[in-house]
Amino acid sequence: MKPKVLHIISLICLGLMAGSCSNGFKVTGQLKNLGTQNIKVVYATENGVVESWVVAQDDKFVAQGKVDGLSIVAIYNTEQSLIARLAVNNGDDITVTGDALEPFSVQVHGSEINEQWYDFIHKNKNVYLANNSDMLTTLVESYVRKHPESVVSTLLIMADYPEISDREKTEKLLASIDHEAKPASITQAYESLLKMRTKPLGRTRTLFLINTEGDIEALSTNKASYSIYFFWENDLLLRADIIKQLRRCAAGNGPRLQIADIALDGDSTGWHGRIRNDSVTWKHFWAPSGPVNSTLTHLSIERTPLFIVSDSIGIQHYRGISVQKACETASKLISKKN
Repeated sequence: MKPKVLHIISLICLGLMAGSCSNGFKVTGQLKNLGTQNIKVVYATENGVVESWVVAQDDKFVAQGKVDGLSIVAIYNTEQSLIARLAVNNGDDITVTGDALEPFSVQVHGSEINEQWYDFIHKNKNVYLANNSDMLTTLVESYVRKHPESVVSTLLIMADYPEISDREKTEKLLASIDHEAKPASITQAYESLLKMRTKPLGRTRTLFLINTEGDIEALSTNKASYSIYFFWENDLLLRADIIKQLRRCAAGNGPRLQIADIALDGDSTGWHGRIRNDSVTWKHFWAPSGPVNSTLTHLSIERTPLFIVSDSIGIQHYRGISVQKACETASKLISKKN
C-alpha cells in the first residue's frame, strides 16, 4: 500500500462491474512489477461498497464496466497497495502504463480529465509520497481556487483532500466550484465518503501479532493507562521523524503510556531491516496480510501511517494520520489523571 489516500478513494467509486460491457468503459493496464496476480477494484453503488477482482497476467490487465456518470475507479494489488485511481465514464477507453509500485507516477491516456488529474499528482508526487497532509491540503485548496471550472477540482476534493472529514470546510470548498464541474455522480458519494472518513471512535480489542522473535503475542491496551498504536508500511518516508516524536512522547509520559509499532507489509525481511536501528523501548510487531489481517479488521485501517490512541479498556480517543496529534492527545489524557 502506497501512502495513501489509498483506501479512502474506493468509497467514492460508482458502478464498476467486472466483465465485458458493450456500453461501458474499458481500462487497460500494462505496468512493470505487476506480474501475475488478482487485482481488486473497489467501488460504491447505491446499495453500498462493492469489491470485484480482475486477473492481471504478465504485467497486463483489462477492467471493463458500466457507470451511471463520471465516476472514480480505484485499483489495488493483492496486498491492498494502490495501483491507480481513475475518473471514468461510459465510452472511455483508458490505458495505464508505468510501474505498479509507483502509483503516483503512472501515465494515463485516453481521457483528458485523467491527464489533467495526473498532471497535478505528478507535479506534487513528493508531497503524496511523504504523506504531508498539511502541504497537500494547501495544494488542493490552491488548485480549486484557481480552477473552479474544472472537474479535476471536484476529483481532488473527493479523492485527495486530507480535510474531507471537516464537513464545513469541505462543503465551502465544493461550493466554490462551478455547478457544471460537479457531476452528481461524484458529489452524491460525498455523504458515504464522509461517513467512512469520520468513523465513530470505537474500541481497540486485543491484537494477536507477530513479535520480533517470530512468535504470536497478544497486544492489549490494558497494559498501560493509555496506548498509542502506530501502523505503518515499508514505503513510509517519514518514519525516522515519526520515531523521534514518539520517542519524546514516551520519555515525557513514562510507564503510563504504551507505544506499539505495527508493520503492515507482507515482507517480514523488509520489516526487520527498517526497525533494526530504531533504538526504542517499545515493542515492534508485524501483521501478515496487512490491514486485512483478521486481528485488525475491526480497526478498518484504510490508510497509513495511522495512529490510534486508546485508554486501558480500549476506548479510542484519537484516530488519524498525525503523530503530533496522537502524542498531544495521549499526553493531555495522562496529565489529567495525574
